[in-house]
Amino acid sequence: MTAEATVSTFPTLHIYVPEDPFVDRELWQDGTIALTDAPEEIAFETIDARIRGRGNSTWWSGENKRPLRFRLGEPRSMFGSEYEARDWILLADNFDRSLFRNYSALYFARSLGSMVFVPTAHRVHLYVNGEYMGLYLLTDERDVNLGRLELVWDADPSLSGFFLEMDGRAPQTGVEGEDFVMVNGVPYDLRWPSSDEEMTERHIDYVQAYLEAVSLAVRSQDFAEIEKLIDIETFVDFYLVQELYKDTDAWITSVFMHIDGVGEERRLYMGPVWDFDLAAGNRSGQILGHGPENLYVAVLHYWYRYLLDVPEFREIVVARWDEIRDVQIVWTIARIQETALRYEAEFARNFARHPLREIPQDIPPPELLAIDDFMGQVAYLVDWLEARTAWLDDYFHGRLEDYDPLWELVRFYTYEAPIHVRRNGEQQALRVAPINLQNRVLLTLADLAALFDLTVTYDLELGIAILERDSIVISHGIGTSFFTVGAEPVSGAPFSIVIRDQVFLSPLVIAEALGYEIAWDADDNTLVITGAADPYDVYEEETAE
Repeated sequence: MTAEATVSTFPTLHIYVPEDPFVDRELWQDGTIALTDAPEEIAFETIDARIRGRGNSTWWSGENKRPLRFRLGEPRSMFGSEYEARDWILLADNFDRSLFRNYSALYFARSLGSMVFVPTAHRVHLYVNGEYMGLYLLTDERDVNLGRLELVWDADPSLSGFFLEMDGRAPQTGVEGEDFVMVNGVPYDLRWPSSDEEMTERHIDYVQAYLEAVSLAVRSQDFAEIEKLIDIETFVDFYLVQELYKDTDAWITSVFMHIDGVGEERRLYMGPVWDFDLAAGNRSGQILGHGPENLYVAVLHYWYRYLLDVPEFREIVVARWDEIRDVQIVWTIARIQETALRYEAEFARNFARHPLREIPQDIPPPELLAIDDFMGQVAYLVDWLEARTAWLDDYFHGRLEDYDPLWELVRFYTYEAPIHVRRNGEQQALRVAPINLQNRVLLTLADLAALFDLTVTYDLELGIAILERDSIVISHGIGTSFFTVGAEPVSGAPFSIVIRDQVFLSPLVIAEALGYEIAWDADDNTLVITGAADPYDVYEEETAE
C-alpha cells in the first residue's frame, strides 16, 4: 500500500464469482479476489478463493448489502499483517448508519492491550463482478490460527486449548453435547477443536465441568476461587468494552472466550470481542433502553452481575476504568471524528450506493432515523459515547446514590397497572407485588412458597434454593435458569433474579411440578393458577389412565 493512497482513499477489493453471492448464504462459490490501492482500471493480481455469505440478522435483513466471508486457496497476509491466514470476513455494517460502531469498538479493544486476540478491521470498497457494492469492513475471522487465537490441542483435555462462544442460538442450530453444552441454562458453542476426532466426549465433559466450576465460583462470589479459574485482566477489559458500548448481544450471543494454559496457569480468558453494529444507541426497544444511562452487561450477563458485587473484582474494574477513561476512550472518540472528516468523500460513495432511507428502518430508535446525513450519524455516536463515559464514571465513583441497576430493570418492564394473582378462583394476598420482566411474571420466592405450600431451605455455599412439598423436591440455582425436579434437570426454564434482597422467579417450573396450570388474563392483568390442591391427585389420575 503506497503512502499516497492512504491520504484520501480506502483500498478496493474485487470479488469475481459465477453467481450473485448475496442470494444464498450457504453457497460456497469458487472465484477470485483482488485487493488493490490502485485505480480500478489498472491491472491487479487475482487470488483464488472460495466465497459465501455469513451472518444472521445482518444477512436476513441486509438485502443487497450483506456480509460475506472468503477462504483463500493458501494462507496470505492482509494489510501487511505479520501472520498469514486463509479465512477472512467482510462486514457490511448495514444496520449502522455511522459505519463506525464495529470499527471503533475493535479499535478500542485493541488499544487496551490485554486480550490475546482482537480482530483487525480495515475499510475497503467492495466490487462484486465489477459492480460497486459499498464500503465494507475487512476483518479477521474469529478462529484458531497463528497470529490470531493460538491454541494447542492435546488428547488430555486438561492440557488442551478450547475456543467457545456463549450463543443463545445454539439450541436451534446444534446438538447438545456435540455442538454445544448447557451450563445453568446458558448454551456455549464448542468452536474449537472442531473435528470429531479431536473434540471427544472426554473433551466435551471437561469443558462442561470447567464452565460449571466457573459459574459456581462466580455465583458463590468467592474471589480466591474465581482467581484460580478465570483471567481477571481479560474479564475486566472485555466487560468495559461491552459496557461502554452497551452492546445488545453482550449477554447471550457473540460472547467469545477460550480456555488455555497448563496446571496452575490454566484459566478461562474472555475475547475476542465481536459484533457491535447494534450497540451504542443503535437498537430501538433495547432492554434498559438505548440511551447512555443504565448498566447493561452487569445486569443481563449473570457472570458479571455477580462479579461486580465481589469487592475485589469491582475494585479492579474501577481502577482499570480510571486508567483508560482519559486515554483509550478519548483516543477512540477522536479516531471516529478524525476518520469521518478525513474520508468523508469515501463514505459518501457508500451512501450513494445505499441511501440512508433504504437501510433497515426497524432497527434504529426514532432520533437516529430522523438524522438523514452521514456526519449527523457520526455526531450522534460521538455524543452518545461521551455521555456514556460520563454516566459510567458517575456510577463507578458512587455519584449515583439512588441508582439501583436491577430495580431499573424491573421498572423498565413492569406494567403501570399492578399485577394480581388468582389461584383456583381466589384472589391472593402477596407480601411483595409481582413484577413483569421481559414479558414474564415473576413472584418472590417467599410468596411462591406460601402459594404452593412449600418449605424452602438454602445452600448458601452453592447458591441453591431447595423447595419441598411432601416428597417432591425442586432445586434452583439462584440467579440462573438451573432447576431440577427430583434428580431431573428442567430445560428451557427462565432465569430468577435477586432484587433488593428478594429472589424473584417465574412460577412455571414449580406449578408444573405440583400439577398446576398457569395462564395470563390480560384483561385483568392477572396471573391465573388452577389445578389440583394435592399433586398426588394428578399422579393417581395419570397412572389410572
